[in-house]
Amino acid sequence: MSTRNTVFAIIILVVLVIGVVWVGSRTSNTQDVTASPSPSATTSASSSDGTILSASSVTISNFAFSPSSITVKKGETVTWTNNDSVTHTITSSEGPVGFDSGNVEPGKSFSFGFTEAGSYSYSCTLHPEMIGLIIVTE
Repeated sequence: MSTRNTVFAIIILVVLVIGVVWVGSRTSNTQDVTASPSPSATTSASSSDGTILSASSVTISNFAFSPSSITVKKGETVTWTNNDSVTHTITSSEGPVGFDSGNVEPGKSFSFGFTEAGSYSYSCTLHPEMIGLIIVTE
């Protein structure tokens, strides 16, 4: 093998390694969760306007967050699961603490623990018409 071919092979190898590292860093913000819900993942009641009063899971389906508004207790973790066929994000736009899932691929989940009470508005940065609200109580 000539020196020129060796240099070319090394360049290709370096580019491949950089690509693998970059892809891995882009997907590290998402995490898988088990399919069986935890005891806190159940909904306890609904208000007269249909708002869920206590829940810790949100489904992404048909370009919408469901439920679009939930109330959880301080310290609870909310998990969003992408059941759509396209990538979405879960990104806060207003609230005491910001959060951003990065890209959540179809079939993947993102979880965030809410440590401060308040109202958290969020949306999908890729599809801004997708909006949601998390209300965290003491």
